Amino acid sequence: MSDNRGLVHVFYGPFDSGRLSADDADFVVQGDRNGDALGFGGFVGDINGDGRSDLLATSTTVDDNAGAAYLFLGSGI
Repeated sequence: MSDNRGLVHVFYGPFDSGRLSADDADFVVQGDRNGDALGFGGFVGDINGDGRSDLLATSTTVDDNAGAAYLFLGSGI
């Protein structure tokens, strides 16, 4: 991506054998602004106790290079 917003591709399982591509993602989270560099996402367990896994995605250069972490609750994804 030329503006370096970054992307996190989310795939729901279970997975059959074979390969997946970015086009197979169930949904994609994109950084808000140019240079956000969103990436390195992963499910981190059930943080809020609702019985669903939650997603954590990080950005290295938000707000004057301070970085950020975004938690997406499983009930919303």
